[in-house]
Amino acid sequence: MTETKGISTSSRKKNKIIELTTMEQKMLNDKIKNSDKSLQEIVDHCFGMQFENNKKYVICLQGASSSGKSTLAHNLYHLFQENKINCFLLELDKYYKSLDPQKDNTNYDFDNPASLDWKAINKVVKDLHDDQNTLSVQEYSFITAISSGPVTILNPKPTVIIIEGIYSFNIFNKKVFNLPNFDCRNSIKKIENEFVDNSNKFPNFRILRLKLCICQSKGLKVRISRDVLLRGRVAENSIVQFNKFVWPATKKWVYNKIFETDVAIAHGNFNEKKMKLFVGAVTKFFIGKTVCFSGMGLQGDFKKESRIKCSGECVKNCNSSVLLTDDDD
Repeated sequence: MTETKGISTSSRKKNKIIELTTMEQKMLNDKIKNSDKSLQEIVDHCFGMQFENNKKYVICLQGASSSGKSTLAHNLYHLFQENKINCFLLELDKYYKSLDPQKDNTNYDFDNPASLDWKAINKVVKDLHDDQNTLSVQEYSFITAISSGPVTILNPKPTVIIIEGIYSFNIFNKKVFNLPNFDCRNSIKKIENEFVDNSNKFPNFRILRLKLCICQSKGLKVRISRDVLLRGRVAENSIVQFNKFVWPATKKWVYNKIFETDVAIAHGNFNEKKMKLFVGAVTKFFIGKTVCFSGMGLQGDFKKESRIKCSGECVKNCNSSVLLTDDDD
């Protein structure tokens, strides 16, 4: 059995966390208060108005590929750890099913909801909710397309749980994917009854759902660079996969309006100004002061690729109680 607090940080570039001056805090809080519907009000409402150390809080991040979910999740994780708040990070990318080498995987769609091991995902979440002593977690290699695990680890019994993935809302939504009707090798087939009632119940969780939206052109540029640099893929293959699988799935399922959303940020983690507003509202709730990051971390490596004119898709698909665009303040 291996003891862990959620993630290995050895391969991650850790952002420096900075505490804002009183004046900077006031300016940031004023921006939050002046939004059409207070971001702080939404955060407080989702989390129960007042932080209680004996409660369990979930920050659920869903969004298009290359919108910055992983970067934001890791930054938040380190922020909570630095401020002595017990936190666990659940990355759904680690729960892909292994490819069957005996089958033709040419048209296998990793962006199909059925590509994830939802049974394993839901078990981890339930065990966190129920304060089980151990958790069964998995790893996944994007190089070999093989899943390893489950591995049993000690449950850190966290106060804050961060869940990130393209379909992370599916865990808690009233309606969830009707998985038996999905086929990773035939994503274009017509699916009847795509969604069914969610049988999972998590009454002890207080949940905040953030959607990160990105335009197709921005997502493609970032995705190509990420796949080549971090996953050892050929650019041409990345383009084909994006156009054939990634973006159709994004429009059809990731941005599906059936998923309830509390806050949405256009252009995702590349929208630095509004990301600071979000992080500021979250930290104000948990630690009573506004804290932000000094840099963009891993996702910042692809900031150049994101500098493409906005097509408006991101705003169109950001249906939520609060929408944060990257217009000049």
